[in-house]
Formats: sequence, C-alpha cells, structure tokens
Amino acid sequence: MRYRTPEFLTFAVLALCAGTSAIGQQGRHFEDTGTSVPNDALIAGVDGSDEVIHEASIMIEVFDAVDLGDSKPGGKGCNCDSCLGGKGDGKAGCAAIRKAAAASHKGVFYANDFSYLANAGCCETYLGDRFKRLPVGDCWMVDVGGQYRMRYHHEQNINNVGIPNFLGLTGDDDDFLLHRTRLYLNAEYGSHFRFYGEMLDAASELGSGPPRVIEENRTELQNLFVEFKGYDLGRGTIGARVGRQEIMLGAQRMVSPLDWGNTRRTFDGARAMWKGETWDIDGFWLRPMHRDAAHAKKLDPPNLDRQLYGLYGTYKGLCRDNLEAYWLALDYEDILPSGFRYDTLGTRYWGSEGDWLYELEAAVQFGTNADNTGHGAGAVTAGLGRKFPCTIFSPTLWGYYDWASGANAVGNGYHHYEPLAHKYNGFMDIFGRRNLQDMNVQLTANLTDKVQLLIWYHYFRLANGNDVPYNVDMTAFNGQTAGSSGSKDLGHEIDFLITHNITPRTSVVYGYSHFFAGAYYATTAGVPYNGDADFAYVQWHLDF
Repeated sequence: MRYRTPEFLTFAVLALCAGTSAIGQQGRHFEDTGTSVPNDALIAGVDGSDEVIHEASIMIEVFDAVDLGDSKPGGKGCNCDSCLGGKGDGKAGCAAIRKAAAASHKGVFYANDFSYLANAGCCETYLGDRFKRLPVGDCWMVDVGGQYRMRYHHEQNINNVGIPNFLGLTGDDDDFLLHRTRLYLNAEYGSHFRFYGEMLDAASELGSGPPRVIEENRTELQNLFVEFKGYDLGRGTIGARVGRQEIMLGAQRMVSPLDWGNTRRTFDGARAMWKGETWDIDGFWLRPMHRDAAHAKKLDPPNLDRQLYGLYGTYKGLCRDNLEAYWLALDYEDILPSGFRYDTLGTRYWGSEGDWLYELEAAVQFGTNADNTGHGAGAVTAGLGRKFPCTIFSPTLWGYYDWASGANAVGNGYHHYEPLAHKYNGFMDIFGRRNLQDMNVQLTANLTDKVQLLIWYHYFRLANGNDVPYNVDMTAFNGQTAGSSGSKDLGHEIDFLITHNITPRTSVVYGYSHFFAGAYYATTAGVPYNGDADFAYVQWHLDF
C-alpha cells in the first residue's frame, strides 16, 4: 500500500544527498582501484523491513561505514604480507581483491562468491565482509548478509491504474518511492551440502494509486532450499537443489528473477545440475508463487495451476565462442478458456573476434493455446557489436534486431515465459516480447573508472498487423481485439542510464527515458492515449 507521509519524502531527499556526498568523495579515493563494472552489467535490472534504515543520520553512518579508499590497511605504509608481495601481491594484489569484492554479489544471492576473503591479507575490507566465510564448529561455513535498495520513480503517461490490461501507454502519471530489503543466510557443511534461506521485503510509498504487482510484497520468504552438490560421477559432477528458489537462465530472455522489479520472482520445486567435461546441463521442475495481494503479510503459496520445467545446457567445447541450448515448457491451466501448454526449443550463440562482438538467440515454440488451437510461434534476436578500446571513454556499440511472432488470434503469438523483459525491449516496459519487432542500437562508455553511461535507442513495430501490442505480462494492450490495429508503427524509445559505482558495495543509478508515440496510437480506435511518455528514476543500493 502506498502512503503519503512527509517523513518518507524527507528520508528520500536526505538519502540522495548522502549519495551525492559520497560521489564527491569518490574522486579523491579511487584513482587506482580498477573496479569498473563491465558495460554489459549496465543493462541488468538495476531489498525486508522498513526498520532497517529510517533516519537520515543512519543513512549517513552507512556511507561512513563503507571504506572509500586506501587509507585503511592495504594503502600507504602497509607492511603486511599482502602488500609486500605475499598473497595480495602488493598494491596490484589489493586492486584484484577490490575487483573480486565488487563482483561478489551475483544475480541470485545464493551464487555469491566471497572466496577472495581467503587471500585478502590486510587489504581493505568492505561492508559485511566480517560476516562472510565464518567457521562454525569443525565442518560448517556460514555467510550472513543482504541488500537494501531504494528507487524513486517519476512516470508520465505510463503509470497503470487498477483496471485489467491497463499497462503500456496509458496517459496516467504518478511519482512514488520503492524500498527493498533482502537478508540471507548461507550455511555450508563440508563441500557437498548446504542450506540457504533468504527473506525479502518490498514496499511502495508516496504514490497516488495502488502499486503494481511487482512493486510490493511484505516480508516474503524468497529462497529456502537444501542443496547437495559436487558429487563426482567420473566424467562430471552432479548436484540437486530442493525447495523455494530463484532461477536465472542464460541471457534471461526466457527465465529470470526480474531484479528490476521491487519484488523478485521465485519458485517452489527441484533442480538438478550436471557439470561435465563438455556440457553443463540443468534440469528443473518448478511452480511459480501465487501473489496473494489480499493477504500481503502472509507468505505466498505456490500456484498449483502453473508449472515451468525443462533442460538448459551450456556447451564448453568451443575454443573461443559460447553456445547454449534449451528446452523449456510452460503450463498455465488457469488461463481461460482451457489453459495453455507451450514448449520452446532454443539456442544462443555469442562471442567475439578481436574488437567485434556478436550474439544470436533463436527459439521455436509449439503446443496448445488457451483456445485449444495448435500453437506455433518463434523469436529471434541477432546482434553485432564493436568495441573501440583506443577511443576516449572506450565505447562499445551494438546493433540489434529482435523479433517475436504474433498471430491472427489475440494471445496466440510467441510467449516470453518469465523473462527480464525490462532489459531488452525498452526500460519503460511499454511492450512485452510478443508480436513485436524491435530494431535497436546501444552505446555504452566508461566515463571514468567508476561511472558508466548507456544510451539505447529502440524502434518498435508490430510483427503481425492483424494482432495487437502486448503488455509485459503478455496481456493484450488495453484489451484490444484482433483486427483492431491501425498502423504497425508503434513508436520510438530512447533510454539514458548513468551508473556510478561508489564502492564495491554501493552504487547510484540515474535513468531517463522518453517514448515517441507512433502512428499506431493515432490510427487505432479505443486506445487510452496517443501522446508521448517520460520516465525518470534514481536508484541507490547497498550490499552488505
């Protein structure tokens, strides 16, 4: 539920001021850290109780607690083993530790990697490090940590109101503040067993309307599983994970925890992992959670009418490039009139040759539609990029073509499953990946070692003029019916994103996007709005 309280507005302003203050300090402390985030990390989705951080004084203390430079051990005057050519290999060694610390928190926290602490010596430590790799008894190793994230939204003409299918270009405005807290416990027994638990609390404040489904979920059990791992079978190792778990596959075009959302997707089920000489293969059977908005303080149960299962393989036998192949099945029995069952066979190939980059992902989809007709669909993403390492700011330029099929009947085109849709088809989330052509150009640049710029332009068109545009939840935009579309020209979007990595544990993201409405909105009867739209946001996060 959203609240209009002056305290929260004051909190937001002071927090952003604290972030600005820390940014000012960054220039004095990070000349030689060398921990910039790769360009591809910029386009990832940029956590529970509100009692974790309330007052501005606490926020400033959090920033003060983060080591911003080499004034601590590992800097000038350090004569420990790490700085004198031991484990840390001097200044270069501590820079490597810094880089590893910046990369320690992964897209799913159960994959976090704190192994750098074994070689940190007396290099500087970061917020939360003292609670990682804690020995308990003779056989247990424990990690305790989490994340807090805050994001302010200004949405003009794209905010949704509480009626069905009212997503996309709506003509509605709102301003609101999102909070998310995540807390986790990882306990490993030897090298073959572990327990992992994670709690998430997501809240939305200050908005004039109800929050989206992905914006609020109070005190939720996000992950709770046991894992058996690394059992040697001769030609490879096998492991299994059973319980509630997030899942992230490949480039996240099909399955993702959706980190951009204030809430995150999670599932109940089982997953088996094989790591071989030439193939790594995951097999899984999962049920998504049923979001119980009417009882927001109760734990979400699994949705027994839905299931996701399949195989996902990574081939390791190529000398230079990378190859993935997958079969993914999605069954929704609760979609009227009779539910659907889709199977997707796909592959992804990507790599580089010198400064040239390339990526191709293609999928075919078949099964049964909700109206009991046969389903046949497909999607292709093709990209070509080039790095310019000898140019100022070392930019990287990509050109992409993204196509997902539509159909002559509404709802029967390609289904994007459970993706990180926000990452690929415009940061404004106006369109879902169904009946869509997206011609886009992306430019990334390292303005400094700690500041990255992303500019991403999209031109959207309908793939099938008899079909309609779709929202990110795969519903038809505005409930439009087959044959109602006017022009296939949906419009243009341009996204600007600046990411400032203040320390290996905290960053600030500034984003602005503008959508230029295409002829579709002026030539299609019944659409709610046919003008342009804007989206601006500021996000701060802290890992600990």
